[in-house]
Parts: sequence; structure tokens; C-alpha cells
Amino acid sequence: MKHYQLLLFLVSALLLAACGDSEETDAEPENGNDETVTEDSENESEDTGNEEENAANEEGENGEGVEASDPDVSVDEDNAAEEDEGGNGQGVEPGDPNDTNLVDFQRINWIGFGSPDREPEPGIWLYTEDDHPEGDEDTFDFDEHDVLHYQTDDYMGHTLRAQQIILEDDDIARIIVDIHSEPNDSDDEEDYEMPRQHLNVEKDELRDKSFIVEMEDGEELNIE
Repeated sequence: MKHYQLLLFLVSALLLAACGDSEETDAEPENGNDETVTEDSENESEDTGNEEENAANEEGENGEGVEASDPDVSVDEDNAAEEDEGGNGQGVEPGDPNDTNLVDFQRINWIGFGSPDREPEPGIWLYTEDDHPEGDEDTFDFDEHDVLHYQTDDYMGHTLRAQQIILEDDDIARIIVDIHSEPNDSDDEEDYEMPRQHLNVEKDELRDKSFIVEMEDGEELNIE
């Protein structure tokens, strides 16, 4: 009986030992899998971080918004604007002080009444305090200015407007004009009047000069 109980005890002990080994063996692969999963997750995180870093680098190199702050682009746009402004032709205003060959002048505009009568023939005249048509002393301020008056039989019925007066040399002044308005279609050509204009100029500056009146394209107008 004692031998039987001892044998049963040994068998039970062996079975318990075998079960313990089996549980340890099963547990190890689970720990190993956990480590593998953890390492894979870390690798994926590192890959994701690298991808985000690369994407950030690419965005920094090729991203939008750089052009807006690019100084070369701004300079080009500024230069283009300056070239446009400088190249639009007739852009020198009358009396530009930066050009010593230009003569300062002011256009005299008549509003409804008070304008002198037209001359019967084309021509050009420089009125001064000592040399002007009778009655013009009440129309012009000869204490401050001389008055340049041109009239042409070209472009009948049109209104011409002076753009520049250029001193060619000591003896010649060139007056550049453009078309300010055209005659109405309803007007009778027989009623067209000669274009003319009066200009205030600095006293003494144009005295003893010869004059040429021409369009902006170089067409010379008759003033004789």
C-alpha cells in the first residue's frame, strides 16, 4: 500500500512538472511575438516619421509661397511696371523740370465766353505786355506771362491740344500737339473753324523764336 501511494505521488509530481514546462513553452512564443510586434510598430513609426520629414523637406524646396517672397520676382515686376510707364510714349508732361529743353506752359481754356475772336488766317503769335491785340490786356495777365497763340487750317473742325514745347536750339521752338476732339457728324463742314490754342508761357523765354507746330507723329501743321 505504501509503495502504491509513493508511486502515485511520483506520477503526480511528474505530471505537475510536465504541465509547468508546457506553460513556460507556450508563454515564450507569446512574449516573442509581442516583441516582434513592438519592433514592427517602432519601424513603421520611424518610416512614417522619415516620410513626413521628407515631405516637409520637399515642401520647403518646392512649396507654394516662395515665389511671392522671391526678391527677383518682385524686382522683375517693378522693372516691368517702370518700363511700361516709361515706354508709353507721350508721357512727358508739359514743363517737365527734368528736361532743360522743355518749356513750361499752361493751357488757357475758354468756358463759354470771353475768348478772343479767331484770326482770319492761320499763323502763330507771341503776345506780350507791349505787343498784343487791342483789348487783350483785359483777357490775359501780361504782368505774369507771355501768351503763345497758334492757329492752323489743318484738321478743320478739330480741337488740338499742346503736349510739349521743345527748344530745338537758340532760335527754334517746336510745339507738339495732339487731337483733343473731333467735329460732330451733325456739323456742316462749311461751319468748321480753324483749330487754335492760347498758352501761357514764361515771360521772355520764347521771344525772338521761330516756331514749328506738329502732330505727335511728326506731321507738320500749316501756320502760315
